[in-house]
Amino acid sequence: YHLPPLLLLLLLLLFMSKLRQGVTFDSFSVTILGSGGSSPSSTRSLPFTLVTTASGAHIGLDAGEGAQRQLLFANSVRVSRLRTIGISHLHGDHVFGLPGLICNILRAASASASSSGSSRGQQGNTPGVTPKVLRLFGPPGLGSLLHASLCSPLFTLAPHMSKSQR
Repeated sequence: YHLPPLLLLLLLLLFMSKLRQGVTFDSFSVTILGSGGSSPSSTRSLPFTLVTTASGAHIGLDAGEGAQRQLLFANSVRVSRLRTIGISHLHGDHVFGLPGLICNILRAASASASSSGSSRGQQGNTPGVTPKVLRLFGPPGLGSLLHASLCSPLFTLAPHMSKSQR
Protein backbone atom coordinates (compact mmCIF):
# COMPACT_ATOMS: atom_id res chain seq x y z
CA TYR A 1 0.00 0.00 0.00
CA HIS A 2 1.46 3.34 -1.03
CA LEU A 3 1.07 6.30 1.35
CA PRO A 4 1.62 9.70 -0.26
CA PRO A 5 4.58 11.42 1.48
CA LEU A 6 2.47 14.36 2.71
CA LEU A 7 -0.03 11.99 4.34
CA LEU A 8 2.86 10.07 5.92
CA LEU A 9 4.29 13.36 7.25
CA LEU A 10 0.97 14.33 8.81
CA LEU A 11 0.56 10.89 10.39
CA LEU A 12 4.09 11.03 11.81
CA LEU A 13 3.56 14.49 13.29
CA LEU A 14 0.23 13.42 14.78
CA PHE A 15 1.79 10.29 16.29
CA MET A 16 4.76 12.21 17.69
CA SER A 17 2.49 14.81 19.29
CA LYS A 18 0.55 12.00 20.96
CA LEU A 19 3.78 10.23 21.90
CA ARG A 20 5.16 13.31 23.64
CA GLN A 21 2.26 14.52 25.74
CA GLY A 22 2.43 18.26 26.23
CA VAL A 23 4.84 18.91 23.34
CA THR A 24 3.38 20.74 20.39
CA PHE A 25 5.05 21.61 17.14
CA ASP A 26 4.30 25.25 16.43
CA SER A 27 6.19 25.18 13.17
CA PHE A 28 8.32 22.94 11.05
CA SER A 29 10.24 23.09 7.82
CA VAL A 30 10.31 20.60 4.98
CA THR A 31 13.40 20.09 2.83
CA ILE A 32 13.11 17.90 -0.26
CA LEU A 33 16.50 16.22 -0.62
CA GLY A 34 15.42 13.84 -3.35
CA SER A 35 12.34 13.58 -5.52
CA GLY A 36 13.50 11.52 -8.48
CA GLY A 37 11.91 8.41 -9.89
CA SER A 38 13.11 4.85 -9.69
CA SER A 39 16.71 5.66 -10.58
CA PRO A 40 18.91 8.67 -9.85
CA SER A 41 19.74 11.17 -12.55
CA SER A 42 22.35 13.89 -12.85
CA THR A 43 19.83 16.44 -11.59
CA ARG A 44 17.61 14.53 -9.14
CA SER A 45 18.23 12.12 -6.29
CA LEU A 46 15.95 9.34 -5.14
CA PRO A 47 13.15 10.15 -2.67
CA PHE A 48 14.23 11.59 0.68
CA THR A 49 12.50 14.36 2.59
CA LEU A 50 13.70 15.98 5.80
CA VAL A 51 11.27 17.59 8.24
CA THR A 52 12.79 19.80 10.94
CA THR A 53 10.57 20.65 13.90
CA ALA A 54 10.62 23.90 15.86
CA SER A 55 12.59 22.07 18.58
CA GLY A 56 15.31 21.13 16.08
CA ALA A 57 14.45 17.44 15.80
CA HIS A 58 14.74 15.92 12.34
CA ILE A 59 12.32 13.44 10.76
CA GLY A 60 13.27 11.60 7.58
CA LEU A 61 10.61 10.51 5.11
CA ASP A 62 11.64 7.71 2.79
CA ALA A 63 15.32 6.97 2.25
CA GLY A 64 16.20 6.35 -1.34
CA GLU A 65 19.71 5.34 -2.33
CA GLY A 66 22.08 8.23 -1.55
CA ALA A 67 19.99 9.62 1.34
CA GLN A 68 22.98 10.05 3.63
CA ARG A 69 24.88 11.89 0.89
CA GLN A 70 21.92 14.21 0.35
CA LEU A 71 22.02 15.13 4.05
CA LEU A 72 25.35 16.82 3.33
CA PHE A 73 23.45 19.39 1.26
CA ALA A 74 21.00 20.23 4.05
CA ASN A 75 22.30 23.21 6.01
CA SER A 76 22.77 22.80 9.76
CA VAL A 77 21.60 19.17 9.85
CA ARG A 78 23.36 16.92 12.31
CA VAL A 79 22.68 13.30 11.43
CA SER A 80 22.80 12.44 15.14
CA ARG A 81 19.58 14.47 15.56
CA LEU A 82 17.67 12.32 13.06
CA ARG A 83 15.51 10.32 15.46
CA THR A 84 12.51 9.31 13.38
CA ILE A 85 12.29 7.85 9.89
CA GLY A 86 9.10 7.03 8.03
CA ILE A 87 8.98 4.80 4.98
CA SER A 88 5.96 5.09 2.68
CA HIS A 89 6.40 1.72 0.92
CA LEU A 90 9.04 -0.92 0.29
CA HIS A 91 10.01 -0.14 -3.29
CA GLY A 92 13.78 -0.01 -3.65
CA ASP A 93 13.82 3.65 -4.63
CA HIS A 94 12.32 4.46 -1.21
CA VAL A 95 14.32 2.10 1.06
CA PHE A 96 17.72 1.20 -0.42
CA GLY A 97 19.37 4.15 1.36
CA LEU A 98 17.95 3.20 4.76
CA PRO A 99 20.60 0.68 5.94
CA GLY A 100 23.45 3.09 5.19
CA LEU A 101 21.57 5.99 6.77
CA ILE A 102 20.99 3.97 9.96
CA CYS A 103 24.69 3.02 10.09
CA ASN A 104 25.62 6.70 9.67
CA ILE A 105 23.26 7.69 12.51
CA LEU A 106 24.83 5.04 14.77
CA ARG A 107 28.34 6.15 13.80
CA ALA A 108 27.49 9.78 14.59
CA ALA A 109 25.98 8.79 17.93
CA SER A 110 29.03 6.71 18.78
CA ALA A 111 31.39 9.56 17.88
CA SER A 112 29.36 12.03 19.95
CA ALA A 113 29.33 9.66 22.91
CA SER A 114 33.10 9.10 22.63
CA SER A 115 33.92 12.80 22.41
CA SER A 116 31.71 13.63 25.39
CA GLY A 117 33.24 10.87 27.50
CA SER A 118 29.95 9.03 27.84
CA SER A 119 30.17 5.29 28.18
CA ARG A 120 28.28 3.13 25.74
CA GLY A 121 24.61 2.83 26.57
CA GLN A 122 24.69 5.75 29.02
CA GLN A 123 24.19 8.65 26.67
CA GLY A 124 21.25 10.09 28.55
CA ASN A 125 20.04 13.41 27.17
CA THR A 126 23.36 14.71 25.90
CA PRO A 127 22.55 17.31 23.22
CA GLY A 128 23.25 16.07 19.72
CA VAL A 129 23.57 12.42 20.75
CA THR A 130 21.07 10.05 19.20
CA PRO A 131 18.90 8.39 21.83
CA LYS A 132 18.90 4.62 22.25
CA VAL A 133 15.68 4.44 20.22
CA LEU A 134 15.50 5.30 16.54
CA ARG A 135 11.82 5.34 15.63
CA LEU A 136 11.03 3.72 12.29
CA PHE A 137 7.56 3.80 10.78
CA GLY A 138 6.60 1.88 7.71
CA PRO A 139 4.62 -0.92 6.13
CA PRO A 140 4.73 -4.58 7.12
CA GLY A 141 8.01 -6.11 6.00
CA LEU A 142 10.20 -3.14 6.98
CA GLY A 143 11.60 -5.01 9.99
CA SER A 144 12.48 -8.04 7.88
CA LEU A 145 14.17 -5.85 5.27
CA LEU A 146 16.29 -4.13 7.93
CA HIS A 147 17.13 -7.40 9.66
CA ALA A 148 18.30 -8.91 6.38
CA SER A 149 20.39 -5.88 5.43
CA LEU A 150 21.93 -4.97 8.80
CA CYS A 151 22.50 -8.32 10.52
CA SER A 152 25.50 -10.52 9.91
CA PRO A 153 24.71 -13.58 7.84
CA LEU A 154 24.70 -16.94 9.55
CA PHE A 155 27.20 -18.25 7.01
CA THR A 156 30.42 -17.14 5.39
CA LEU A 157 30.06 -15.53 2.01
CA ALA A 158 32.40 -17.06 -0.56
CA PRO A 159 31.93 -15.38 -3.93
CA HIS A 160 33.32 -17.22 -6.93
CA MET A 161 34.08 -15.38 -10.14
CA SER A 162 35.18 -16.66 -13.49
CA LYS A 163 38.68 -15.71 -14.57
CA SER A 164 37.29 -13.18 -17.04
CA GLN A 165 35.57 -11.27 -14.20
CA ARG A 166 38.59 -10.90 -11.92
